[in-house]
Amino acid sequence: MATLQDYLAYLDRPEKRPVYKVELLRKENEEPYASIEGDLENNSGSLNISFSEGVRRTCNFTLQNFDLQYIPLIKDINIASKFKLYLGFNIDGENFYPQSQGVFFFDDPSLTSANASRTVSIGGTDKFAGLNGGNGGILEGTYTADSGTKVSQIVRSVLAL
Repeated sequence: MATLQDYLAYLDRPEKRPVYKVELLRKENEEPYASIEGDLENNSGSLNISFSEGVRRTCNFTLQNFDLQYIPLIKDINIASKFKLYLGFNIDGENFYPQSQGVFFFDDPSLTSANASRTVSIGGTDKFAGLNGGNGGILEGTYTADSGTKVSQIVRSVLAL
């Protein structure tokens, strides 16, 4: 098992082997129910982070789908479906050192099937898209709360409306 020092030394190498993991999350509690690793198409994909107000993270990637294993997963995805993205490095050929990049809403996943290619394209927008209308609606109106109520409880109550 590699140590933190091994990991830091690996980051100084000119050649690195990035690894990713995507966990599909249950709507009710955001617990993972499926995991995707190793099918990234031609090292495609990106993660964009901006420090502006509102949606701050977006991502996209394409998965190889030669044996059609992702069709059942795509059928279950709807406007409120989420996934968690991990990026990291495989520094010793065996161990994956993941860093969570956040929870994302799916943005219009699509299946492509051609003679030589079967892929699933996935885009994601961070959870703020659930508040600004980008995914699931816009919060409208005036909301009040009793004094002394925890902010986390107020947010949960408003979002449950």
